[in-house]
Amino acid sequence: MPPARVAEVVLPLPLSAPYRYRIADEFIPQAAIGSRVEVEFGSRVLLGVVVAVRDAGDEEPLKPILAVLDKAPAVPPELMELLDWVGEYYFAPPGETVRLALPPGLLSAERRTIALTPAGRSLVAGLPGPAASLPKRTRTAMLAKLKRLPLTGELTLKAFFGRAGSVDRAALRAWEAAGVVELRLDDAARATSAKRVAVLRPATTQDAGLAALARAPRQAALFATLCEAGELDRAALASRTPGGAHLVSALIKKGLAAMDWREQRRSPLA
Repeated sequence: MPPARVAEVVLPLPLSAPYRYRIADEFIPQAAIGSRVEVEFGSRVLLGVVVAVRDAGDEEPLKPILAVLDKAPAVPPELMELLDWVGEYYFAPPGETVRLALPPGLLSAERRTIALTPAGRSLVAGLPGPAASLPKRTRTAMLAKLKRLPLTGELTLKAFFGRAGSVDRAALRAWEAAGVVELRLDDAARATSAKRVAVLRPATTQDAGLAALARAPRQAALFATLCEAGELDRAALASRTPGGAHLVSALIKKGLAAMDWREQRRSPLA
């Protein structure tokens, strides 16, 4: 039997360290570093980002991860590395640096929506369908809540809870497994949101920078490219050479490149 796994999760709060959560077996393949997850924090449900995954030790019983939202990590490894450095350099809480690196709203539970599927609409309308074969007690409890959903369209989870009252996450997952509801992120809102992009510019003259990098030719080549362009998207600069993320981080640490954050609007048709 494989060992139990634990994820360290950064939450969008001014906390000094990640919180640990147990990874259910069903989520182990998905709960990778950089993935967004839904977790309980006190009486709230929050979205956070996994920053480490390891085998469980002798910790006290941990709360489980409720859901993994991404098939591929939302925060790529090279950006995670940069965020670590930014947090150390500016003494910023990890949750704040991760929150700033993601498009607005992607760590907000308000983006989680729920909608009836065709099978769910049939169940609510009392028509035959796959869900009609569920045990009567299960159907009765489910219907009392599902009738609070519109027959067409969707609601945010927050709005649904306001209509239907408390619904635990296990019930939501059971409804989804039964095929009567669909839970998802609001992709349309995400597509039109602003994306924060790290932009680099030279922090000194080209001659001074190249002199300082006389013994680091690969860093010098990237610095020269940056000087010629005036400013470049950090990811674009790093992609120009193998190991570019480490080289760019070195330029920043040496004070030869300065980084700013810019908002870049995403096209809804992209």
